[in-house]
Amino acid sequence: MVGKKDKEGEKKNRSFRNAIDLPETERFLTGFPSLDAAIGGGIVIRSIVEISGDESEGKTTLGFQLLGKAQREGYKCIFIDAEHSTLKEYLGKFLDLKTLEISEPVTAEETFQTIREFYEDNREVKNMILVDSVAALSPLREVEEGSPRIAELAGILSEQLRGNVLRNYRNSIVVFTNQVRSKMDLRNPNARVTVTPGGYALKFYAGYRLNLDTVSMIIREIGAKKESLGKTIAIDVKKNKFGRPFQRCQLDLFFGQGFSRESDLITFGVEKGIIQVDGSWITYGELKVQGKYAMLEKVINDQELRERLEHDCSTATVVRKALT
Repeated sequence: MVGKKDKEGEKKNRSFRNAIDLPETERFLTGFPSLDAAIGGGIVIRSIVEISGDESEGKTTLGFQLLGKAQREGYKCIFIDAEHSTLKEYLGKFLDLKTLEISEPVTAEETFQTIREFYEDNREVKNMILVDSVAALSPLREVEEGSPRIAELAGILSEQLRGNVLRNYRNSIVVFTNQVRSKMDLRNPNARVTVTPGGYALKFYAGYRLNLDTVSMIIREIGAKKESLGKTIAIDVKKNKFGRPFQRCQLDLFFGQGFSRESDLITFGVEKGIIQVDGSWITYGELKVQGKYAMLEKVINDQELRERLEHDCSTATVVRKALT
């Protein structure tokens, strides 16, 4: 007959627990109210994020701005530059280089070894890992022999994501950027079908999959001349394990400056009725200006106005999260 102490010992060593003991869900706010609302109130900590899209859509820049926001909130951050293409000056626009860790791995295996080492050093604190990009990861055998094998990278991603990242990284947000490739569709040869490199593992294991696509150019007219200032980028939430998928938002990307948080505050404020629009006139409280970019200049230069708008937008984001 099993004694009372033996039963208590077995209870302590069992491999399951009551669901009420699960930790509360923690989320990381991206700093862009429209994006936070689209993904259900921010990125869940302990999740994997994939950011994909065509060239020059702002994938890496968005990753830098997420890292920068995490740094300001006290996260430990590392940038893994698998593409070996980042300029120090551009990186410094978004990040504190004194506290940022950086790695330039040669192989895919070295990339995941770096991720493991970084996490082991920072497992007790919140941290964010940015890998740029999946398409640039090269298996060790390919680097040494010079010839790729079909699905070799897919196998490495499947093994590493399943065996390490998902099981261990409870205080982490791991962000992967990825490129896209065109795929032949024999049923409709004229349609453009795209896929992302690296196989299916990242698609299945990612908590969020964000696809970036250009909607329009941002152009300023000076007399007879036209100057391209940036792009309006649509972000499609193709997958969301923690909220409603297939949501969409738009952010303004200004060349050399990144995605404009102030512009998104205005866009989100208009969408939620915080800011009123009548023709070309925009009204927020007692402030009334003509044109979005006149309003943008006010928000950028007036800290008190910006903080008030941030508070109103963050309140609206919390309401959206509660309703999701």
